[in-house]
Amino acid sequence: MSNNTTNELLKSLEALYLEQNYDKAQDILLANKSKFSEGVFHYNLGTIFAKKGEMGPARFHLEKALQKGKVDTNTLKNLDYIKQSLVVRDLSYSPSISDKIHDNLLMVPGQVFLSITLILLITALLIVKKKIVQTWWKIILIFAIANLPIAFEKLYLNKKMYAVFLKEGSVREGPSEIYPVLYDLPEGTKVIIGKIESGWYFVERPLNLAGWVNKKPVGLYK
Repeated sequence: MSNNTTNELLKSLEALYLEQNYDKAQDILLANKSKFSEGVFHYNLGTIFAKKGEMGPARFHLEKALQKGKVDTNTLKNLDYIKQSLVVRDLSYSPSISDKIHDNLLMVPGQVFLSITLILLITALLIVKKKIVQTWWKIILIFAIANLPIAFEKLYLNKKMYAVFLKEGSVREGPSEIYPVLYDLPEGTKVIIGKIESGWYFVERPLNLAGWVNKKPVGLYK
């Protein structure tokens, strides 16, 4: 991928933003997806959706940008604006501490867990090399602890199915249209999906929104 080509495309997108020609900007971005890093692609797509007033897709793509490593002032500022614009009672605004932790963990790039693990492994190697710890079971324990961040990401966090409502959706008592509606949720509502059944997702968290939702209006982060 040529940096010059990418820079030219970004300049074209910026010009279209200024002209408020958001549909054309979106078409150009989608047609050239392979020319951008994932973080930059999702940041620009999220920004376009925000400009168009489509806050559900905007939130989805800006959080994907953070997840893919584009953690900077612009991304955080735009995402904060979108969250302030939404009227939702979801994972981000749940009174549950566990929900808030899960909400924030989604936006931690995978490289962070890898970097922490590498730092801990280097520290463990230095400890062993300097013979600070010599007992074999303590050495094994130190290396096991050093691998906890990456193990947490791979074995736990990556198995959580985060989702956002790209459009308005209804949560029902069961996985079918025949079940009564429990809640009507606005676009931009962020939840964790538990299980999937015949085109329906079960909202697991937050608990106050638990129930079944048709997968059509829902975008999965992973």
